[in-house]
Amino acid sequence: PPFSSNVIDKLSGDLYDLPGGTLAVAIGAETAKEESSDVADSLSMSNKIVASGGTSNAGSRSREAEYVEFMIPIIGEENRVTGIHSLGIQAAWRFEQYSDFGSTDNPKVGVKYAPWERLLLRSTYQTAFRAPSLYQLYMGESISYPFLRDPARGDDGMQYRTKSGGNEDLMPEETDSVSAGAVIDIPMPENMTLHASVNWSSHELENVITSIGAQYMLNNEELFKDKIVRNPQTDEDKEKGIPGSIQYINSSYQNLAEQRVEALDFGLDYTIKTSVGVFDAGLAATYQYKYDNKPRPKNDDGSPASFLDEAGSYGAPEWRGKTSLFWYYDKYSAGATVNYVDSFDQLYGAVSEVDSFTTLDLQASYDLTDNSRLTIGAANVTDEEAPWSDSEPEGYAFSAAGHNPLGTMLYGRFEVRF
Repeated sequence: PPFSSNVIDKLSGDLYDLPGGTLAVAIGAETAKEESSDVADSLSMSNKIVASGGTSNAGSRSREAEYVEFMIPIIGEENRVTGIHSLGIQAAWRFEQYSDFGSTDNPKVGVKYAPWERLLLRSTYQTAFRAPSLYQLYMGESISYPFLRDPARGDDGMQYRTKSGGNEDLMPEETDSVSAGAVIDIPMPENMTLHASVNWSSHELENVITSIGAQYMLNNEELFKDKIVRNPQTDEDKEKGIPGSIQYINSSYQNLAEQRVEALDFGLDYTIKTSVGVFDAGLAATYQYKYDNKPRPKNDDGSPASFLDEAGSYGAPEWRGKTSLFWYYDKYSAGATVNYVDSFDQLYGAVSEVDSFTTLDLQASYDLTDNSRLTIGAANVTDEEAPWSDSEPEGYAFSAAGHNPLGTMLYGRFEVRF
């Protein structure tokens, strides 16, 4: 089972006054250690499970991080026409050292500008990374026999030997992100508030870790010839002009892909205070209109590979969002959330479109003391089934699209604030 431990030290406070306000700083350090092990059963390890096989694996790593963040007020004034008028800059830097792949540092710069008290404009630029998981690094080689179609030979589908596993040479994924948006406080009666927001973001990802599905590799064999190992052509194969049969397919993790993503986020929050409590209604939605994916940097002939426009296709639905209604009274709160994932086209397979997915969550809380809370809830209370897809050999869509296949889940949570 996975294990992790974290130790965090941080310090924050005001440095000194500037014409626009007080300069604030936060500094901190963090150390962490992760361990993971997965012991397969003897039958899986000896490949005696029909259509599947596995190996045991284990790995560990430690990391250290330091960061510093400044809040720099440039303008902070008030007048009778616009109310509050302010301009501030956020500057941050984080350095991390990993025991298994080295170090990385990432800056962030943000600007917030309020031309008047009911409108806030904001923009950020930052770099980020995602370290490969211990599973992706150290997972042992597994053998499976998924049902696949070989377009090069024109078969109707059969089980093919497929190898998968970790890669200790993986490097972290890297991202450059830019965002810009606005938040407006819409005038309302004294017992009501209404906030609306819109935000645009752009992300360029490199060294994306992927294990590319075996069927996808077969459908794009020119990009993955070195990962699809075939037997020599028979005389009959030569007569038909088709390649030899598949010996095995290697779909282990690699730093292969590049992605370019752009999206618009919309938010709406309405609150009303009444004699029977506070009601809060919220709406959040994301429109992902661009999802360009390059599964491999170069083609087999060495020429640069092209980006594929996959917005609205498998694993990249254009719309997703949620709406909620919560009630708060004294020590009690309760609410409901409706989650939605849009339908999307399949890249291949018998089903042309994967259905949309809508679920309902319920939650209730009680404050036991001023600093402790008990929460119970249920996710997907109507037990909706995740939509089916045959784009992957196992016949599911939930892993790539964010669908949850587990049905109704009950949970309880106890929180203590120090």
